[in-house]
Amino acid sequence: MYQISINENISRIIKTSKFTKTLRPTFGLDRYIDNQMNLGEILAYKRDLKGQIETYEPRAYDTSIEIT
Repeated sequence: MYQISINENISRIIKTSKFTKTLRPTFGLDRYIDNQMNLGEILAYKRDLKGQIETYEPRAYDTSIEIT
């Protein structure tokens, strides 16, 4: 039961851009869509995503992110 809501919340984090939620302006990710994905950008994306999950989804633990 909890796993479904955890997955839904992580999906919301991924789909939301920062500063688009009036009451939670820091919720979501920075805009990476127009950036060239080199190693530095991928690491920044992973860092940003991990920080968002730790902040807004504390029920998720032992978070590892793999980008292929």
